Amino acid sequence: MNQRTFEELISFIADNNKNALDEFYQNYGKLIYGVAFSVCKNRSDSDEVVDEVLIKIWNTASELHGIEKPKSWLYRVTFRLAINKINSRPDTCNIEERAIEEEGYEKVIDKITFYEIIAGLKEIEQHILCFKFIDDMTFAEIAEITDKPLDTIAYEYYSALKKLKKLLDKFI
Repeated sequence: MNQRTFEELISFIADNNKNALDEFYQNYGKLIYGVAFSVCKNRSDSDEVVDEVLIKIWNTASELHGIEKPKSWLYRVTFRLAINKINSRPDTCNIEERAIEEEGYEKVIDKITFYEIIAGLKEIEQHILCFKFIDDMTFAEIAEITDKPLDTIAYEYYSALKKLKKLLDKFI
């Protein structure tokens, strides 16, 4: 079976076809989750953002025709919803505790350390590194979802690596 296009899936979703929404999730769920996790930094909030994105698509599918760069659009929508999720947190003190329960100490420490290390980088560098290291995406995939030229992605990536090397050299 051929994979349906974004536009085809949106059309079916607009007709209240739940199977199309499932297929949409199969095709784009990894991207949506990757963006959500790179912002929220924990599974629970990221899962909620994925749900919010899918609900938004379900509720507005009839208005979503003609999107030229679907992955870029999904990136922007997911990023905005993830930022809203972070800003709506009433209390951030239990986030690490929840993450530890869900993922185990070693994974959480690795992720916390990674995010602490990259915290001083520009936002675009942080996202590119997350997409490369956590989501194992190619430069082309990152360029497509961020709607930035491939050369810019490569430049930002290598620039971020140089900064990280200098930072890590201080600790070694």
